[in-house]
Amino acid sequence: MVRYALFWSLCLPLFAERGTLAVRAVNLKGKPVAGVSFTAGPPTDRGGKTKIRLSADTRLGDWVKLSVSEAPRAMVMVTPWNGLVQIPDTPATIVLTEPGARENLESEVAVASMAARLLASGSMADVAAEFLFDAPAIEKSIRGLGGRSKDPFQIGLSQLFQRENDAAAKYLAQALKEREKQLTKDAAEIVDAASFLGQALAAMGKWQDAAVAYQRALSGRADDADILHALGTALVKAGKPDAGEPFLKQARELKDP
Repeated sequence: MVRYALFWSLCLPLFAERGTLAVRAVNLKGKPVAGVSFTAGPPTDRGGKTKIRLSADTRLGDWVKLSVSEAPRAMVMVTPWNGLVQIPDTPATIVLTEPGARENLESEVAVASMAARLLASGSMADVAAEFLFDAPAIEKSIRGLGGRSKDPFQIGLSQLFQRENDAAAKYLAQALKEREKQLTKDAAEIVDAASFLGQALAAMGKWQDAAVAYQRALSGRADDADILHALGTALVKAGKPDAGEPFLKQARELKDP
């Protein structure tokens, strides 16, 4: 569990005033989406933009969770796949799509979002209900993603979904390396690449290597209970219970405060 901030009312962008977040909503083709409210904030304008005030205790480096609270039609958040945005990622670009739209099964970004959700939760029923597709259609699209995409992260997700863990680890390690080298680093992308790399390595029983990957993910999002639990488990499995138990305890405390 991460620390979620509350959203209140329209205000200036983050860099102009503390405790605010600028958001831009677009569709899969990059066109602005108007009339969408995130977590009870003001709706996006014709340019897909809105400015939201965060709760007073929100600090730079905190992660906030966005969700679609109101829209002129049904919408699902494609990216970020888990709704998490780090302050001061401004303006935060949110990619939205209409559930059931056929383009979702053809869009590499949308299919990768479905794959990430599945790998994180393991619930095909939830993903199918959210995107309004049946399980076979989603599975077929994720399996085909590796052959369509040139993005090592997306290919890695496809391979991990298919339990081709060795191949998944290679692609995800490449994705992590590339993302860390970017001049403008996206913290969420680094955390995702490291987390799923850890998952692939853990699936192969490479617990020490998995722990290293999870530690990299945790350095980007220190209060994420899922990452803490995964790191603690990897360390225990690697024969280091004294190192792993504190992370497991912290994860339990975050989940059950």
